[in-house]
Amino acid sequence: QRGEVTYYNEAPNGGKPGGRSRLSDGTKLDEIPRDALRIQAPKTPIKNLTGTPEEAEVNERTVRNLPKLAGELLERFSKGGVPTLATDAAKELLPEFKADPTGNDRIVANAGKAIRNAALDTVLSEPVRPGKDLVRVTTASPGSGKTTDQMSAAGERYGLQVEAISDEYRNFAALMRKIIDSGRTPVVEWIYVDEPGKTVERAARRAVGHDGRPGIGRMVQAKYMADAYHNVPRVLGQVAEDFGDQVKFVVVDNSGAPGEHTVHQGREALDRFIAQLEPRSYNEIRGEVDETLARLEREGLFRGDRGQAILAAARATDQGSSGGESGGSGARVQEGLGRSGGEVQGRPAPA
Repeated sequence: QRGEVTYYNEAPNGGKPGGRSRLSDGTKLDEIPRDALRIQAPKTPIKNLTGTPEEAEVNERTVRNLPKLAGELLERFSKGGVPTLATDAAKELLPEFKADPTGNDRIVANAGKAIRNAALDTVLSEPVRPGKDLVRVTTASPGSGKTTDQMSAAGERYGLQVEAISDEYRNFAALMRKIIDSGRTPVVEWIYVDEPGKTVERAARRAVGHDGRPGIGRMVQAKYMADAYHNVPRVLGQVAEDFGDQVKFVVVDNSGAPGEHTVHQGREALDRFIAQLEPRSYNEIRGEVDETLARLEREGLFRGDRGQAILAAARATDQGSSGGESGGSGARVQEGLGRSGGEVQGRPAPA
């Protein structure tokens, strides 16, 4: 929303920035001097996910325009001064994704992540606002309800919201460390769904459209849905063990019908919900994912050219990649799942 984002003023003779100015309704990002936007750029190049020339062109253009794109993400997805940063939202800034979200989702995936990361690093590089020391990190396997949850009220102490699929330990742990080192406290909110088939059906219906709502077109690969469903609880268990009280946990059980979720706070709740998924092997999860897609196809969900393109996207596999938001498929994830205790019911921000 306009008016929520500020930028550093240029200082004469190369001196330190002379204060900050707030974007107004009349401010255009391309009118702000590039040097005035103190956007924290990624320290590594954007990696190609699909290896296609089209993706390479998107990545090169994103690097050139990163200050403008990161500033635009912060402007568009901030409310009440609190940014909500997600890779999928960042993709919407790229023309290829807007033109064909079904066909071009993969070629913009890492560019979207780079935009989100630049915006995230920018926010974390600034001093903590008084009374806004918590960062809400929403995680789940695709189709669980992360985006819907991010739109809900998060509590007054939250100064930032981030979506991040905790499918790979190294990257998710690095995110926790980055937040902690900035002087903030991460509150990991896991959107739990008891059956992988439910997440697949939700993702498919969201892509195609349902209940009179148009579909978004974008569909997650079936392999990655299985990978993430298997890995997310294992990563969270390991993070809980390694970070202790430095990270707070909230579990939102979104297994039921819309609006029927329940909220549980604390490490004990996390461990209890992790334990419910422990018996599920990867092969069992992958089988349920594939069977759900096959059932939806038999029922006619993927009718027409658009539906078939969405189904093809679900069944595709990028070479050498699971296609996850975190960029991995569970490396360094221990098979043992964490335990320990202390639950408080309710939705207020953890103390």
